[in-house]
Amino acid sequence: MPTRSFCIITNPLAGKGKPLKLLSTITQKFSSQNISFKTFENNLPDSLNEFTDLLILGGDGTLQYTLNFYKQIPIAISIIPCGTGNDFSWVLHGDKSLEELLEIALNGTPTGVDAGSCNGRIFLNGIGIGFDGEIAKLTGGRKKLGGHISYLLTVLKHIFRYREKQMNLEFDGVDTAGKYFMVAAANGQRYGGGFKVSPFSSIHDGELNLLIIHPLSILKRLRYLPLIERGRHLDLTVIEHRQIKKLKVTSNETLTAHLDGEVEEGREFEITVLPTRFYFRH
Repeated sequence: MPTRSFCIITNPLAGKGKPLKLLSTITQKFSSQNISFKTFENNLPDSLNEFTDLLILGGDGTLQYTLNFYKQIPIAISIIPCGTGNDFSWVLHGDKSLEELLEIALNGTPTGVDAGSCNGRIFLNGIGIGFDGEIAKLTGGRKKLGGHISYLLTVLKHIFRYREKQMNLEFDGVDTAGKYFMVAAANGQRYGGGFKVSPFSSIHDGELNLLIIHPLSILKRLRYLPLIERGRHLDLTVIEHRQIKKLKVTSNETLTAHLDGEVEEGREFEITVLPTRFYFRH
């Protein structure tokens, strides 16, 4: 078995500094087992060629930044969730302890995981355009409250004044246009720090799950929000959902979107699934 060598990437700003608190525990464990490692906080190494493993300490934002920095990662990836949003880690591992996650990083089997791409930018959880994007844009200043709480507070504040956006959607030979409350393409089951937007998504099926939400009255927005949070919304008549491989969204006005919580604005979004793009230890 080849000698293990870990590249440990830490975001010191994530999760109220929690990654730095965990880093000492992790490096002590690695040192006690004579496992080679190098740590990086602000500047990522240009190449991962000298390493056998990549270990990321942070949340969804740190994970997405790292994957987009390298685009292709030829080594096994592990993640210790300690950000404001940790949705992808939850999809991958559930609510495991630090000890269990370290055991996975050391002895887990690399498993192929799908990703998505929007205008060349990689995401793991999903992309939301419209209401979702506006919420992500407004959430930034509330991150100190925690991912789920900040997301929920911003939703409740913005839900009364948001107006549906005109969009043209192209997917699987379908070309349709209209005003939509939200359009999402999900790879994982949840984002927003715990909102189960696409409860039946799989990160192993080579497809994205398209979710189209038609215009909603204020009353329906308030009534359906708890259902979306718990993943019980797919049977609602105002929602369409299906599996796709590609999606193109265009508009005559600037749309706000988020990719795993990171904001992107524009009038055209080219979205596609990237089957088995990365290998995470599981």
